[in-house]
Amino acid sequence: MSTSRRLIKLSELEQQAKSLLDPKAYDFIAGGAGEDEWAVKNNKKAFLRYHLIPRVLQDIHEVSTSTNLFGKQIAAPIILGPCAFHKLASPKGELATAQAAAEAKTIMTLSTMSSYSIEEVAKVSKSPKWFQLYIFKNRAITEKLVKRAEEAGYCALVVTVDVPVMGMRMRDINNKFSLPPDIDAANFREIGLSALSAKTHGSKIKEHTDQQFDSSLNWHTIDWLHSITNLPIILKGILNADDALEALKHNISGIVISNHGGRQLENAAAPIDVLPIIAQVIQNRIPLLIDGGFNRGKDIFKAIALGADAVMVARYFMWALAIGGEEKVISMFKKLHEELIHTMLLAGCASLEIIKKRGLSLLTGPGIIDLKLTALENKLNQLSEPSNFSPHVRNSLWLRSKL
Repeated sequence: MSTSRRLIKLSELEQQAKSLLDPKAYDFIAGGAGEDEWAVKNNKKAFLRYHLIPRVLQDIHEVSTSTNLFGKQIAAPIILGPCAFHKLASPKGELATAQAAAEAKTIMTLSTMSSYSIEEVAKVSKSPKWFQLYIFKNRAITEKLVKRAEEAGYCALVVTVDVPVMGMRMRDINNKFSLPPDIDAANFREIGLSALSAKTHGSKIKEHTDQQFDSSLNWHTIDWLHSITNLPIILKGILNADDALEALKHNISGIVISNHGGRQLENAAAPIDVLPIIAQVIQNRIPLLIDGGFNRGKDIFKAIALGADAVMVARYFMWALAIGGEEKVISMFKKLHEELIHTMLLAGCASLEIIKKRGLSLLTGPGIIDLKLTALENKLNQLSEPSNFSPHVRNSLWLRSKL
């Protein structure tokens, strides 16, 4: 049996990694906001609220999962999302992750808080790469990071907008978490901000974040960012449809629907739950990405049907990295890819385009019926002859108007 087929559940993969990792490093990767980490748990549970409605007799000879994001073709709608300090999981850290991304024919997103630098990762990377950016109080630091990413060949900026301050990550606070002496924030060595191993009363990472990151970000900040770069700007951390619409006004190239893996606002909604309404207001004008608890191919299918163009995975590949480095990350990706293909076959969808076209008709779940009726109502309003709708549809719309 292949290595990828032995990775049955995320929980099993996580437990293997936990047995190998330093306990404080494990807590840093696994932990969420608040004492009970409700958002982390809810991200995983949210997928259980959506159920597939397959099509049959679809004459499928082969399945295509390939997709194009910002001019880059990737093998599947699965991207390695940003995660800090990969060296906590493996000595090769982000170098191994970049090499795995190339083998998997996908995109890697390098964190601002990486343990190998922008340039070090670029040297070994042979696939498209994005750079995740935090906005610093000192704008010169931010601008320098952007220029370095441009010069090193990164093809998009993923700007995190949901960290005005660090969430209350109780595990890190209670552990007084700081980096081991042999790991630092590699992108800040030149300016003397890389060492995060000093003793602290709480989390050293939180202390650094609250000191350095700008909590007063606004839409003018995004306009300023456009003024210093021509790279596509993707906003990560959108959960509210009003913010998604506002992003369009500021020439944003894409959105990542995210609650930061449950690590920021303790009671933040699960991204999968807000995806349908954001997709409805965006109307395919820009790519929609999503993260938050993805560890099965069927969940990726659900996200595509609900309107996403691709998903980001972070914790899952960090567990794989801890267990077996680059090869295990490749196995993790293959497993997700195989499961997605299997789900597509069983659901009667030969391509991602077909999933998106059929959309909500493939699902049932929270609010889905209402969204379906809204879509039908919009079509009805556009027709000169509403009588073209079946009596069943007209009756459903009439009933909805009375609720």
